[in-house]
Amino acid sequence: MTAEPPERNGSSAVPARRSDRHRGATPGPQRRSLLARVDGAAVRAREWFESVRGAIPWAGLAVAAGLIALVLARGWLHTAVASVEPLSAWLAVVASVCLQGLPFLVAGVLLSAALSVWLLPRMAHRLSGPLAPDADDPAEVPASRGGGPLAVPVSALAGLVLPQTSARAADTAAEWCRAGVTPGAAHAYRLSAASANPVALVSTAVFFPGQPGVLAARVGIGLVLALLVGWAWPVLSGASAARAGGLRAVPAGAEDSAEVGRFIDRARDDLLRGGGHLALAAALAAAFSQLVPASWLEAVGGSTLAAVAVAGVLAVLGGADAVANAVVAVSLTRFPLVAQLAYLVVGPAADLSTAVRLTAWLGRRGAAQVTVVAGALAVLGAVAAGVVLT
Repeated sequence: MTAEPPERNGSSAVPARRSDRHRGATPGPQRRSLLARVDGAAVRAREWFESVRGAIPWAGLAVAAGLIALVLARGWLHTAVASVEPLSAWLAVVASVCLQGLPFLVAGVLLSAALSVWLLPRMAHRLSGPLAPDADDPAEVPASRGGGPLAVPVSALAGLVLPQTSARAADTAAEWCRAGVTPGAAHAYRLSAASANPVALVSTAVFFPGQPGVLAARVGIGLVLALLVGWAWPVLSGASAARAGGLRAVPAGAEDSAEVGRFIDRARDDLLRGGGHLALAAALAAAFSQLVPASWLEAVGGSTLAAVAVAGVLAVLGGADAVANAVVAVSLTRFPLVAQLAYLVVGPAADLSTAVRLTAWLGRRGAAQVTVVAGALAVLGAVAAGVVLT
């Protein structure tokens, strides 16, 4: 056969084959080896970055950096703030509320983390009973099994004696559902623990001295609220939501890690979260008390319904954790007692941070239902208790 003549544009057959190879032909062994090494290095770098990012407490570093910046700028800040009297009064109230509430927050966080690691998982198994013979995984147990008719009242009473923060109580309730406890009992524990746990009651007694009625009202409202929501949970959620409550629990974290490590991680996370909520609640309450015109405050304070509504909104938007919200409630000096009581009980039952946390467990519809119902019942309970106390 006669060889074909070369192309007239001057390019040879070899450049043509190189062009084809560069256009997408299969790379050679050396190039494949180089690409594999690059990919492996990228994977190792990504894994290293993820491990470092998880090990470094970024939130703690941010707080430390902010404190250092405040110390360095303290002279300029003092001059700027002192020249504006409302701002100076606002900062004084915020600092006072945070400093007085911090010891109760720390105590509540440490006790809550310890209970969530060493006691409450065992208690969940007692409430749920033994697994069915064909159930190897607690997550496969339907939420309607376990606990019996006394599960709701027992769980509600447990919340009164076991101190837990609001966020950790929500996580505990989700873990209980994974272990087979009925969602109603889990919600009863969550609401009573978040509203009237021992640390919250101690802080209430400290900041409302000589008013045992406030302490009794907080206990009564928390217990009744927990019982009503727990017993009404099947009606509120429906069968599908009840099943979701047992299966869509918030992940409990690294179950294979050491118990001490889990305690430290949970205490650190709860302290940072609770500290932020306490600062936000103090800032909102101080802004309403110090920056709002006096005529508006008198108008709101003179109307019980308006005062309860405003206190409820403040508690929902930026309520502090129950272990430290008594100091925020007592700072609302222009409000009547019934409004302060509403702040104490509405926040732990229906604040936005807890609602968002429940969304990961119950879905948007379930979280909205239980939050709205609990908030409405808390308001009604506060108004009823206020009528009795006054």
